Amino acid sequence: MKYSIIIFLFANSIFTPSYSQNNSSRIAEIKKMYGEIIKLSNSNISKKCKQGKMTNYEGYSPSSKKMPFEQTAELCHISKDYTTYNGNFSGYEWISNKTYYLKNNKLFFVFISSGAEACSHEYRVYYDMNENIIQILKKSNDCDGNLPLNSSEIKDKAEIKIIYNDIRSDFNKVLKMIHKTIK
Repeated sequence: MKYSIIIFLFANSIFTPSYSQNNSSRIAEIKKMYGEIIKLSNSNISKKCKQGKMTNYEGYSPSSKKMPFEQTAELCHISKDYTTYNGNFSGYEWISNKTYYLKNNKLFFVFISSGAEACSHEYRVYYDMNENIIQILKKSNDCDGNLPLNSSEIKDKAEIKIIYNDIRSDFNKVLKMIHKTIK
């Protein structure tokens, strides 16, 4: 019983925002690091990137003929401190792009843009020093075909868990594509 409580508390802390540190100062720090990565990435001709890809087969329904969709990944060493991973995923009438930002091999930010038919979403996922989610911001277009403009913060634990699992699953796919190419 004791161990199941510990496991529950550990798992629950991963899926819920962590408020052990001052979130506003951490988010300000993340924005500064993000700016540094963008500046270095745009000016650093010595950055080292590796690409990978795989093909996913999907149809418009479970019983329809499967069509090929190329998924791509990229790992870039921006500097000795900063690394980015990027995954571009697509299927039948949907697309999702995720960029993972790391400093000293610790995840601090994930940017997600996704869409399906007329729907468009952006997510900004902020992490504390222990790689726990502290805030998720979402922009959407309410499926009206326009750019995502409506902003909100996601606080629902079930929705946070879904986003966390999606981020983790796609990161594993990115790693698989990149390491498949390296061998």
